[in-house]
Amino acid sequence: MTTVLLAQIPDFPMHLDVDADFIPAERLQTIARKRHLADRVRSRVADLLLHSLSSDRGGRSHDYLPSGRPQCVGAPVGLSASHDGEWVCAAAAPEPVGIDIVALDRVERMRPDSFLSGKELSMYRDTPSAARRQFLAQAWAAKEAYVKRFGVGLARHPSSLTVCGSGPSNASVSGPEGTVFVRIADPVRSHLIAVTLPHREAAIKFVNLGLISGMRPHLPLSAILPI
Repeated sequence: MTTVLLAQIPDFPMHLDVDADFIPAERLQTIARKRHLADRVRSRVADLLLHSLSSDRGGRSHDYLPSGRPQCVGAPVGLSASHDGEWVCAAAAPEPVGIDIVALDRVERMRPDSFLSGKELSMYRDTPSAARRQFLAQAWAAKEAYVKRFGVGLARHPSSLTVCGSGPSNASVSGPEGTVFVRIADPVRSHLIAVTLPHREAAIKFVNLGLISGMRPHLPLSAILPI
């Protein structure tokens, strides 16, 4: 089963107490170089979620590949994380996994032709105006999840990938690395999440920690609570 953790950070995160003891040293240096405080806080929260998921699956900890992709140390667990606005999420699965979260209001500022394939642009133009924001959000998040699943990042332009499927439960993304199934969900109204899955019917569990004022790793996973 794939597990997804979500956490919401406060509007003013400078007082957020996030335990950094379990974040790899090199990662802390990378986080420290981020220009904005909010980005540094989101990154720390993402790492705490990754650590908790790794530990819950039998891993000792997590670290990062040179590409920037997180990996579990000590257990065959796939990891991925994402954040946008006040929401942070992380996923763990028995196989490589990719996750992305996108704010619905942010996609309205994107140019469709900057990331949609030719086929998708045609579908977008045929989509009713009221549904276009959702269409763009699903396409963007699904493609971001794909590149994280395969660890290719910016090496793949989004327009080289195509999202197929008739609905969130059976969407798929096709690209040079192959085709993967993607589950698209909106556990919070303002954002949409896409998670890659090994097959169409794979189980996925969302755990929403809600608004947090601080965070520390805690086992078992079911006992992770805001503090």
